[in-house]
Amino acid sequence: MRANGSEVTTARSYADGPIATSIAQCGGLQCGFCTPGMVVATHQLVSQKEVAATPEAMREALGGNLCRCTGYVQLLEGAAKGLESERQKS
Repeated sequence: MRANGSEVTTARSYADGPIATSIAQCGGLQCGFCTPGMVVATHQLVSQKEVAATPEAMREALGGNLCRCTGYVQLLEGAAKGLESERQKS
């Protein structure tokens, strides 16, 4: 009811995009538990130019997404790489 008239974007719409692909290529996928949240949250950062695409900045920006498998290193590197790819497109 609250979304009536709104556009709703899900992680599925980003499944084959640069961010999801970069996360996979960097070895950031294991169980897939956190992947949708990381992909959607990273897409939200595309227009926020003040967020640098570095692992440190990504760690802070995506801090609310919990991962149970990877230890975050590859996940954050992939998100940063994908963020830069998305920003270059826009």
